Amino acid sequence: MSLEQATALIEKMKSDKSFHASIMALTNADEKMAKWKAEGFNCTVDDIKALHAISSKADYNKGSLPLSWQCKGPCHTKCADIVQ
Repeated sequence: MSLEQATALIEKMKSDKSFHASIMALTNADEKMAKWKAEGFNCTVDDIKALHAISSKADYNKGSLPLSWQCKGPCHTKCADIVQ
C-alpha cells in the first residue's frame, strides 16, 4: 500500500484542474488507475480508499489534526470547526 503516492495523487488532482478533469472523465476505476499510473503515481484504488478512511475518521477531536491538515488536506470538511 502506498499512502504517500495516494496523497501525492490527491494533491495533484487538487492543484491541476486539467489533470483532475482527465481522471474524472474516465468511467471505471481500472481506467482511472491506469491513467494515474501512466502519470507516475504508483497507488491503487484501495490506497485511495484507505487514505480517505484515515482522513475521515470520526474519532478526531477538535484540534487533534496536525496543523498542516487543517483546511489543507483530505480532511478539510472536518476542519471548519477546528480553525474557527
